[in-house]
Amino acid sequence: MITTTITKKSVSITSHVNTVTLNLLYKDGETVLIDRDFSGVYYPGEKVEHALEHIKLDIEAAIANYDAEQKVLASTDLDTAVATLLEVK
Repeated sequence: MITTTITKKSVSITSHVNTVTLNLLYKDGETVLIDRDFSGVYYPGEKVEHALEHIKLDIEAAIANYDAEQKVLASTDLDTAVATLLEVK
């Protein structure tokens, strides 16, 4: 079963820009598929939600990319290409 866990990792506040970092843990049972940090910036006076919207888009893209990679990896086209390479002498 695929599970997605997002945890707070860090916040950095400076006089010019603030950065929030979250960790994505995307697992299939006990197998870790993605364990990656995502950061977003927001400026003093802005709400942190501004940074979180960018992080959300990045996380969604990372999961979609992983899923697309797995489809290619499991494809018969790739199996055929590998088999053809094995025939090269």
